[in-house]
Amino acid sequence: IRHKLNESNKIREVLIREEGPELPASGYHIGKTQVHPLDLGAFAQRSSTDHAAKDFTKNLKEHLLLRIHAGLKIATKNPESGASDAAQSAQTTVLIKDNRIFNHKLARFYHTTYDVRQSEDVINPRTPHCDIVLLSDTKSGDVNQPVAGSAHRFLYARVIGIYHVNVVYIGVGMTGYKPIRFDFLHVRWFQLDPTQARGSALRLDRVSFPPIAGKDAFSFLDPSLVLRGCHLIPAYSLKRRNLEGIQLSELSKDKNDWKSYYVNRFADRDMAVRYHWGLGIGHIYSHGGA
Repeated sequence: IRHKLNESNKIREVLIREEGPELPASGYHIGKTQVHPLDLGAFAQRSSTDHAAKDFTKNLKEHLLLRIHAGLKIATKNPESGASDAAQSAQTTVLIKDNRIFNHKLARFYHTTYDVRQSEDVINPRTPHCDIVLLSDTKSGDVNQPVAGSAHRFLYARVIGIYHVNVVYIGVGMTGYKPIRFDFLHVRWFQLDPTQARGSALRLDRVSFPPIAGKDAFSFLDPSLVLRGCHLIPAYSLKRRNLEGIQLSELSKDKNDWKSYYVNRFADRDMAVRYHWGLGIGHIYSHGGA
């Protein structure tokens, strides 16, 4: 009996633990387990009180449709003329299996450093290690540009949820009824301080959260677009955003927000070199036409 109990405990540990792969070939890793399902109906019930959950299912399907079309190489319509048609199509052609998404505690992002070494950042939405950086020109059409018109090369976001979903696509170009897994991040965007964007190069870039009820405050993100984690330093002199500690969004835990944050480009050597465009041998993205 004791032997069988030990064997069952080992199996349970394998199912619950979310270890990363030995070789970081995909650029990121999110666990394969499905032990933390979340019903999308519960998110719909929270939408009236939590801005981060507003239109969660609707926006998720629109995000997934763009990724499905990109994978099938289906041309998308002109955003100005066919945005409403595409949004309506997403609700009928993207079927979420069992109306569930699956939550994960950690995401590992692998990156090549400036000196061509492999490194990784671990993102956990429940800890301060939850901020990420990505290239400003890699955003897909389902997410509006928070710093549109800015010459800044990077975007910054706070991860408030790590999920995967099993999807059946029944639209144009469908390949069958077998569910396809999609990993996605639920993020809260930072916006670049316009006064800092035109300021001295000797200053650290400063970012802040847009209004929490704004249309572009939250969205979904393909994890493959993430460059790495980043370190944001609160602007303590400007104090907290809400001195009374009132929380408007349980998902984003906004009661602890500061008014502004400084982007620590000197967190490590690799991060510092990323702001010297083209000097990092391992930063392949900076050796193109930019």
